[in-house]
Amino acid sequence: MGAALLKVFVGGVVIFECSYKAADKDKRKFFCKSDDAACFSSNAPRPTDPRVSLFDTNAGFFRVLVTALVLHDFGTYDCVVEEAPNVYIKTAQTLEVNQHALYLQSLVRSALVGENITINCTYPASSVKDTKYLYKKERMSACPELASSLSPSRPGSKYSLTDDTEEHVTTVTIRKVTAEDDGVYWCGTRTGGIFGGVAMTTELRLHVTGGTSATQLSIGEICSDPSTLHPFSGRAHPFDLSGSCADSRPDLQV
Repeated sequence: MGAALLKVFVGGVVIFECSYKAADKDKRKFFCKSDDAACFSSNAPRPTDPRVSLFDTNAGFFRVLVTALVLHDFGTYDCVVEEAPNVYIKTAQTLEVNQHALYLQSLVRSALVGENITINCTYPASSVKDTKYLYKKERMSACPELASSLSPSRPGSKYSLTDDTEEHVTTVTIRKVTAEDDGVYWCGTRTGGIFGGVAMTTELRLHVTGGTSATQLSIGEICSDPSTLHPFSGRAHPFDLSGSCADSRPDLQV
């Protein structure tokens, strides 16, 4: 089986999804760029590249979040599981990075507590048959989608998602917002099929006023903020997993 092809956009966000067998739940996982000498490991601290985060669901797959994508991020990446000492299983995914002014749109909305918010997320015509998702950035440690086109309106949920396949627009509604709904949201589409991931196409920065917010983790503790990152000025390689926080690349030939 060839590498899954994930199509993403400059400035955007991608989630790589890497599957593994149930028996490997407690085994070490790695995420590597095929032409790089270092890997990000599941048992290592955050890598020197603040755009990269790895989250193991312990449910048969782990996710890798990469933000602030640049053209030089294109290439092939390996999801690696250490099944036994010096025995590694890998699956490859290829990232295609495109430049398009329509994606990734960044929207800013303000709302009062109790209001309903509706946003429209545009996606490429090539994604018309793909599943659409809504995520909240501050909840990416577990990466649960808040809504998807597979289940557009869950009973009792404050989130709903409808997909207009003729206009290539996903409409997302957040009902009766509270102070805790303040934050950054992403609309995304599945890319690369079932062995691929999710490419974000629209970002919403929602500011909620008129209520008291509970204490939340800072964004920096969960995932990086694309708007505050410099696009790799002075770095030797745009996808930098090297440094004290990265493991050396496992010998996949063993």
